Amino acid sequence: MYWRPTLSFPILGGMSARLLRLDMALIAPALVELVNTEMFKTFKTRTTCVESAAVTLGILRNIGVGDGFPLAVEAHALNRLATKGIEASVSEPPAGSSWYSIGDLNPHVSENDSWNGHVVTIAGGYVMDSTADQFTNLNHKSRIFVPPVVFQVPDFFDRLPHGHFYLHRPPGSACGVLYRPTPWPTPDVDVYKQTPNWTNEILNDQLADRITELLWNELSRPISEPSLPSAPLLA
Repeated sequence: MYWRPTLSFPILGGMSARLLRLDMALIAPALVELVNTEMFKTFKTRTTCVESAAVTLGILRNIGVGDGFPLAVEAHALNRLATKGIEASVSEPPAGSSWYSIGDLNPHVSENDSWNGHVVTIAGGYVMDSTADQFTNLNHKSRIFVPPVVFQVPDFFDRLPHGHFYLHRPPGSACGVLYRPTPWPTPDVDVYKQTPNWTNEILNDQLADRITELLWNELSRPISEPSLPSAPLLA
Protein backbone atom coordinates (compact mmCIF):
# COMPACT_ATOMS: atom_id res chain seq x y z
CA MET A 1 0.00 0.00 0.00
CA TYR A 2 1.18 3.52 -0.75
CA TRP A 3 0.86 7.02 0.62
CA ARG A 4 2.28 9.54 -1.82
CA PRO A 5 5.74 11.33 -1.89
CA THR A 6 6.09 14.62 0.02
CA LEU A 7 5.23 17.83 -1.76
CA SER A 8 3.10 20.81 -0.79
CA PHE A 9 -0.26 20.35 -2.50
CA PRO A 10 -2.70 23.28 -2.39
CA ILE A 11 -6.28 22.22 -1.78
CA LEU A 12 -8.58 24.41 -3.82
CA GLY A 13 -11.44 26.40 -2.34
CA GLY A 14 -9.36 28.18 0.30
CA MET A 15 -8.32 25.12 2.32
CA SER A 16 -4.77 25.07 3.66
CA ALA A 17 -1.92 23.34 1.84
CA ARG A 18 -1.31 19.71 2.74
CA LEU A 19 1.53 17.27 2.20
CA LEU A 20 0.92 14.72 -0.51
CA ARG A 21 3.21 11.91 -1.50
CA LEU A 22 3.68 12.37 -5.24
CA ASP A 23 4.78 9.39 -7.27
CA MET A 24 4.16 9.64 -11.00
CA ALA A 25 3.61 5.88 -11.18
CA LEU A 26 0.48 6.55 -9.09
CA ILE A 27 -0.41 10.03 -10.31
CA ALA A 28 -0.25 9.44 -14.08
CA PRO A 29 -2.86 6.63 -14.31
CA ALA A 30 -5.25 8.40 -11.93
CA LEU A 31 -4.83 11.72 -13.73
CA VAL A 32 -5.43 10.21 -17.18
CA GLU A 33 -8.60 8.42 -16.07
CA LEU A 34 -10.01 11.55 -14.43
CA VAL A 35 -9.19 13.78 -17.40
CA ASN A 36 -10.79 11.25 -19.74
CA THR A 37 -13.97 11.05 -17.66
CA GLU A 38 -14.38 14.76 -16.92
CA MET A 39 -13.57 15.95 -20.44
CA PHE A 40 -16.19 13.60 -21.89
CA LYS A 41 -18.74 14.87 -19.37
CA THR A 42 -17.97 18.43 -20.49
CA PHE A 43 -17.65 18.05 -24.26
CA LYS A 44 -19.63 14.82 -24.98
CA THR A 45 -16.92 13.63 -27.35
CA ARG A 46 -13.64 11.72 -27.08
CA THR A 47 -11.87 13.84 -29.70
CA THR A 48 -10.53 16.43 -27.26
CA CYS A 49 -6.79 15.75 -27.30
CA VAL A 50 -5.85 19.45 -27.54
CA GLU A 51 -8.10 20.57 -24.69
CA SER A 52 -7.14 17.51 -22.66
CA ALA A 53 -3.43 18.25 -23.03
CA ALA A 54 -3.96 21.86 -21.94
CA VAL A 55 -6.03 20.75 -18.93
CA THR A 56 -3.53 18.02 -18.00
CA LEU A 57 -0.70 20.57 -17.96
CA GLY A 58 -2.83 22.82 -15.73
CA ILE A 59 -3.37 19.96 -13.28
CA LEU A 60 0.33 19.16 -13.24
CA ARG A 61 1.13 22.79 -12.45
CA ASN A 62 -1.44 22.73 -9.65
CA ILE A 63 0.28 19.80 -7.97
CA GLY A 64 3.79 21.11 -8.48
CA VAL A 65 4.93 18.91 -11.37
CA GLY A 66 6.71 21.46 -13.54
CA ASP A 67 8.33 19.39 -16.26
CA GLY A 68 5.21 18.65 -18.30
CA PHE A 69 4.91 19.48 -21.99
CA PRO A 70 2.59 18.61 -24.89
CA LEU A 71 3.85 16.54 -27.81
CA ALA A 72 2.26 16.14 -31.24
CA VAL A 73 2.37 12.49 -32.31
CA GLU A 74 1.29 10.07 -34.97
CA ALA A 75 -0.79 7.32 -33.41
CA HIS A 76 -2.14 4.13 -34.96
CA ALA A 77 -4.43 1.73 -33.08
CA LEU A 78 -4.11 -1.93 -34.05
CA ASN A 79 -6.60 -4.73 -33.70
CA ARG A 80 -5.68 -7.90 -31.82
CA LEU A 81 -4.23 -9.73 -34.84
CA ALA A 82 -2.06 -6.80 -35.94
CA THR A 83 -0.81 -6.30 -32.37
CA LYS A 84 0.13 -9.97 -32.04
CA GLY A 85 1.96 -9.82 -35.37
CA ILE A 86 4.08 -6.87 -34.29
CA GLU A 87 4.83 -8.38 -30.90
CA ALA A 88 5.98 -11.53 -32.71
CA SER A 89 8.14 -9.43 -35.10
CA VAL A 90 6.58 -10.96 -38.22
CA SER A 91 7.62 -9.42 -41.53
CA GLU A 92 4.08 -9.15 -42.91
CA PRO A 93 0.82 -8.28 -41.10
CA PRO A 94 -1.17 -11.45 -40.29
CA ALA A 95 -4.42 -12.07 -42.14
CA GLY A 96 -7.23 -10.10 -40.53
CA SER A 97 -4.96 -7.30 -39.33
CA SER A 98 -6.43 -3.81 -39.34
CA TRP A 99 -5.68 -0.44 -37.79
CA TYR A 100 -7.02 3.06 -37.38
CA SER A 101 -4.90 6.21 -37.40
CA ILE A 102 -5.05 9.68 -35.90
CA GLY A 103 -2.35 12.28 -36.19
CA ASP A 104 -1.56 13.42 -39.72
CA LEU A 105 2.03 13.60 -40.96
CA ASN A 106 1.32 17.22 -41.89
CA PRO A 107 -1.22 18.39 -39.30
CA HIS A 108 -3.05 21.62 -40.00
CA VAL A 109 -5.97 23.68 -38.75
CA SER A 110 -9.12 23.52 -40.86
CA GLU A 111 -11.57 26.32 -41.55
CA ASN A 112 -13.66 25.37 -38.50
CA ASP A 113 -10.59 25.72 -36.21
CA SER A 114 -10.20 21.95 -35.71
CA TRP A 115 -6.78 20.34 -35.92
CA ASN A 116 -6.19 17.01 -37.60
CA GLY A 117 -3.29 15.87 -35.46
CA HIS A 118 -2.98 14.17 -32.09
CA VAL A 119 -1.40 15.47 -28.87
CA VAL A 120 -0.22 13.64 -25.77
CA THR A 121 1.31 14.99 -22.57
CA ILE A 122 4.72 14.03 -21.19
CA ALA A 123 5.65 14.62 -17.54
CA GLY A 124 7.62 12.92 -14.81
CA GLY A 125 8.88 10.28 -17.23
CA TYR A 126 5.42 9.24 -18.46
CA VAL A 127 3.46 9.59 -21.69
CA MET A 128 -0.20 10.35 -20.95
CA ASP A 129 -2.86 9.99 -23.67
CA SER A 130 -6.21 10.56 -22.00
CA THR A 131 -8.12 10.52 -25.32
CA ALA A 132 -6.68 7.28 -26.73
CA ASP A 133 -10.10 5.68 -26.31
CA GLN A 134 -11.28 7.64 -29.35
CA PHE A 135 -9.62 4.75 -31.21
CA THR A 136 -12.17 2.29 -29.82
CA ASN A 137 -14.55 0.97 -32.43
CA LEU A 138 -16.27 -2.21 -31.28
CA ASN A 139 -18.83 -2.06 -34.09
CA HIS A 140 -16.18 -2.25 -36.82
CA LYS A 141 -15.10 -5.72 -37.96
CA SER A 142 -11.62 -5.01 -36.61
CA ARG A 143 -12.98 -4.79 -33.04
CA ILE A 144 -10.41 -2.26 -31.84
CA PHE A 145 -10.58 -1.47 -28.14
CA VAL A 146 -8.15 1.01 -26.58
CA PRO A 147 -8.54 2.61 -23.13
CA PRO A 148 -6.77 5.82 -22.05
CA VAL A 149 -3.03 5.24 -22.29
CA VAL A 150 -0.16 5.74 -19.82
CA PHE A 151 3.37 4.41 -20.23
CA GLN A 152 6.89 5.26 -19.19
CA VAL A 153 8.78 7.31 -21.77
CA PRO A 154 11.45 5.21 -23.48
CA ASP A 155 14.84 6.92 -23.63
CA PHE A 156 14.71 6.83 -27.42
CA PHE A 157 11.12 8.06 -27.78
CA ASP A 158 12.02 11.52 -29.11
CA ARG A 159 14.74 10.08 -31.37
CA LEU A 160 12.87 7.34 -33.22
CA PRO A 161 14.39 6.92 -36.70
CA HIS A 162 12.25 7.45 -39.76
CA GLY A 163 9.68 4.70 -40.20
CA HIS A 164 9.97 3.43 -36.60
CA PHE A 165 7.22 3.50 -34.00
CA TYR A 166 6.87 2.60 -30.33
CA LEU A 167 4.25 -0.05 -29.57
CA HIS A 168 2.25 0.15 -26.35
CA ARG A 169 -0.41 -2.39 -25.44
CA PRO A 170 -2.46 -1.12 -22.50
CA PRO A 171 -3.01 -3.56 -19.61
CA GLY A 172 -6.22 -5.51 -20.14
CA SER A 173 -6.38 -4.80 -23.87
CA ALA A 174 -5.39 -7.12 -26.72
CA CYS A 175 -5.06 -4.08 -28.99
CA GLY A 176 -1.94 -1.95 -29.18
CA VAL A 177 -1.15 1.62 -30.19
CA LEU A 178 1.85 2.67 -32.27
CA TYR A 179 3.26 6.09 -31.36
CA ARG A 180 5.96 8.33 -32.67
CA PRO A 181 6.49 12.08 -32.31
CA THR A 182 5.36 14.00 -35.38
CA PRO A 183 8.65 14.47 -37.26
CA TRP A 184 10.38 17.81 -37.14
CA PRO A 185 10.59 20.13 -38.98
CA THR A 186 7.02 19.33 -40.03
CA PRO A 187 5.36 22.68 -40.85
CA ASP A 188 2.86 23.88 -38.27
CA VAL A 189 3.37 20.88 -35.98
CA ASP A 190 2.37 23.05 -32.99
CA VAL A 191 -0.28 25.09 -34.77
CA TYR A 192 -2.92 23.52 -32.48
CA LYS A 193 -1.75 26.05 -29.87
CA GLN A 194 -3.45 28.72 -31.97
CA THR A 195 -6.87 27.01 -31.86
CA PRO A 196 -9.62 27.95 -29.38
CA ASN A 197 -9.32 24.43 -27.93
CA TRP A 198 -5.90 25.41 -26.58
CA THR A 199 -6.27 29.16 -26.05
CA ASN A 200 -9.52 29.06 -24.03
CA GLU A 201 -7.57 29.51 -20.81
CA ILE A 202 -10.59 30.37 -18.65
CA LEU A 203 -12.41 27.10 -19.39
CA ASN A 204 -9.26 25.00 -19.41
CA ASP A 205 -8.14 26.42 -16.06
CA GLN A 206 -11.59 25.82 -14.55
CA LEU A 207 -11.48 22.21 -15.69
CA ALA A 208 -7.93 21.81 -14.41
CA ASP A 209 -8.87 23.14 -10.97
CA ARG A 210 -11.95 20.89 -10.76
CA ILE A 211 -10.02 17.77 -11.77
CA THR A 212 -7.17 18.69 -9.40
CA GLU A 213 -9.64 18.46 -6.52
CA LEU A 214 -10.84 15.08 -7.78
CA LEU A 215 -7.24 13.94 -8.13
CA TRP A 216 -6.50 15.00 -4.57
CA ASN A 217 -9.46 12.97 -3.34
CA GLU A 218 -8.29 9.96 -5.35
CA LEU A 219 -4.69 10.20 -4.15
CA SER A 220 -5.67 10.77 -0.53
CA ARG A 221 -6.66 7.10 -0.28
CA PRO A 222 -4.08 4.30 0.04
CA ILE A 223 -3.94 2.36 -3.22
CA SER A 224 -1.79 -0.34 -4.76
CA GLU A 225 0.93 0.58 -7.21
CA PRO A 226 -0.27 0.03 -10.81
CA SER A 227 1.59 -2.19 -13.24
CA LEU A 228 2.88 -0.40 -16.33
CA PRO A 229 4.48 -3.01 -18.62
CA SER A 230 7.08 -2.09 -21.21
CA ALA A 231 6.52 -2.49 -24.94
CA PRO A 232 8.72 -3.41 -27.91
CA LEU A 233 10.09 -1.12 -30.60
CA LEU A 234 8.70 -1.73 -34.07
CA ALA A 235 11.38 -1.65 -36.74
